[in-house]
Amino acid sequence: MQALSKRVLAAHDLSGIGHTSLVAAIAIFYRLGIRVAALPTALLSANTDHPNYTFLPFDEGMTTFIDHWQELKTNFDAIYSGFLGGPDQVDILNYAIDNLANKDTFVLVDPVLGDQQILYPCYDIDMVTAMRRLVKKADLITPNISEVAFLLGEESLDDARLDWEAIAKWLCELGPRQVAISSIPSVDTTQRLCGVYDADSGRWQTIAYGIKEGKHPGSGDMFASFLLAGILNGYDLFASSHAAVRIIDTALDFDTHPDYSWREGLQLERLLQLDLHSFYR
Repeated sequence: MQALSKRVLAAHDLSGIGHTSLVAAIAIFYRLGIRVAALPTALLSANTDHPNYTFLPFDEGMTTFIDHWQELKTNFDAIYSGFLGGPDQVDILNYAIDNLANKDTFVLVDPVLGDQQILYPCYDIDMVTAMRRLVKKADLITPNISEVAFLLGEESLDDARLDWEAIAKWLCELGPRQVAISSIPSVDTTQRLCGVYDADSGRWQTIAYGIKEGKHPGSGDMFASFLLAGILNGYDLFASSHAAVRIIDTALDFDTHPDYSWREGLQLERLLQLDLHSFYR
């Protein structure tokens, strides 16, 4: 008899149009053999790169979902959080972790706060303070360099000369045992780095990837999803990180139809047709 597939609780916004957030995470996890319990944090008509999108927070619904899953005695192998609608939702996610996680549940927090050294318009300093409470409960966090700066209370960390291993260790002082930092600047200006650190082994590694022109909505959501999928499928942090970087890099190299809008994000429908398991081996 085949073993029961693992299940992840994925807390993210649900955009009706766009290959981001829950739409991307659900597709990726199922493609890689992992069941999903979807916990929408907000409902959007389209991802936020589209003009005039509608935004409906789902605070009350989140709590209702969590309480029902407790009644069902649902087991989770992982809890993964991405975009949250505000500080109150951080408290709801902490409630979910406290009541739905067991001693073996792996917690990944993508501390979505901003980019390009700027907080997203829907956030303020209260969200940064709240996010620090959430990362305290995480096993692994996946910030970009702007989110690293926000979490550590720094102005800007966009400098290739910084000791990024030391910064990763500093992040672990906030609570997580593992860190995967995206968009680290490189001395090679054609590249950026993903920096991966595991506090238990003391291992630090950087993974280079080419800089691609333009904006790429949802690439961070997909990176975190592919990373967690690898870990749940038995690969370690470093193998999973390498695979996630390679998969995203492959998607960024797809050619696009003239009528395809960058606002939708990476071409998930094409990406899922690849042999994704091969990237982890």
